[in-house]
Amino acid sequence: MNARFFIAPAVNNNGIDTWKKIFVLTSDNTLYCEYLEFKRPATINVEFDYETFKASDYSWGRGKFQHLREIEYETARLEKLTSQINWIDEYLKRKGII
Repeated sequence: MNARFFIAPAVNNNGIDTWKKIFVLTSDNTLYCEYLEFKRPATINVEFDYETFKASDYSWGRGKFQHLREIEYETARLEKLTSQINWIDEYLKRKGII
């Protein structure tokens, strides 16, 4: 199985700070993210075609204000997240990728 990695940078939307998020798209067509919503664990788990997906195909938020940018694996695994650990390697282990 293969994986692609994306980041949604932190933004301020109408006075509300939204922390950055890391997303993983695996070759089983699952786009996945672990994040905190009002300091409670939450996940995103949606289906997209691994081969044809573009970062512009998905954005987060009710107003779709947090846009994705594709990044390398090393960047994704070393990215510091606010108030949570970086979950990338654990997720890849669960999926049997590493």
